[in-house]
Amino acid sequence: MDSSVLTSLFFLLISKVLAEEGSTGYLRREHSIFKGVGPSIPFWDFQGSTFISSNYIRLTADHQSLKGAVWNTVRCNVQDWEMLLHFKVHGAGDSLFGDGFAFWYSRDRMQEGSVFGSKDFFYGLGIFFDTYSNHNGEHQHEHPYVSAMIGNGSTHYDHDSDGTHSQVAGCSADFRGRSHETYALVRYSGSQDRLTVNNHDIISMKLYEIDVPVPEGKKEEDRSEIVPFASAAEPFRERVEDVRGSFSSRTAKIFTWIFWIALVAVCILGISFYVYKKREEDSKKRFY
Repeated sequence: MDSSVLTSLFFLLISKVLAEEGSTGYLRREHSIFKGVGPSIPFWDFQGSTFISSNYIRLTADHQSLKGAVWNTVRCNVQDWEMLLHFKVHGAGDSLFGDGFAFWYSRDRMQEGSVFGSKDFFYGLGIFFDTYSNHNGEHQHEHPYVSAMIGNGSTHYDHDSDGTHSQVAGCSADFRGRSHETYALVRYSGSQDRLTVNNHDIISMKLYEIDVPVPEGKKEEDRSEIVPFASAAEPFRERVEDVRGSFSSRTAKIFTWIFWIALVAVCILGISFYVYKKREEDSKKRFY
């Protein structure tokens, strides 16, 4: 979503959304996409490999090296809002479905780049739905993974470490290849300086303007000049390069499990062989 109305403080909470209905806000159609609208959608531009059908918007097909995007053409001047995103990540494979996708609330519109199809060093908010682990080192985590990042125009997203050095917060969320419906609810309160996220086809996007109590004494301000930052972001740390030829912690766990399973199997075979030989000797004694 294109906007220069930015936040000065973010708080991230990851959870699951079980139903599409229930918003108490006012639906803003100029910032929404509805299922069944047809090949052209007012207030939205499309980029890259994006394909539009009457039932969904396909950002990328199940092929390598594709990028697709859909960007709102209307500046978002709503101070308190929530975006309900209905999506599906799927493919012919059992485990690999591309890098993932992102929800953007930023100034950097229609600028293709290396961060989930958009530009690096962006200015605003990015919510990343990461489906592929590029990092096998110290700070790896289970995928799929949902995280948030605040960019001020000079903050770099480190693709090789899956953004762990620049995220506000994040958690694993198993939204890939699900047979049930998958949703994400992104709620931002400019009045209270708060963001919440309730956890490659975009089925629908609905933005609601919501009523939020304004803290007493807080004045109206020009938010277009605010430099984005997050007080709850991950503390800065130097990047730790992966050591070539070394095992990741995940690989080490797998080999540990294989070792113990093999050890148990050998013990069972040994005991079985002992019991078999013992019975064989007993039967010979009875025969003589």
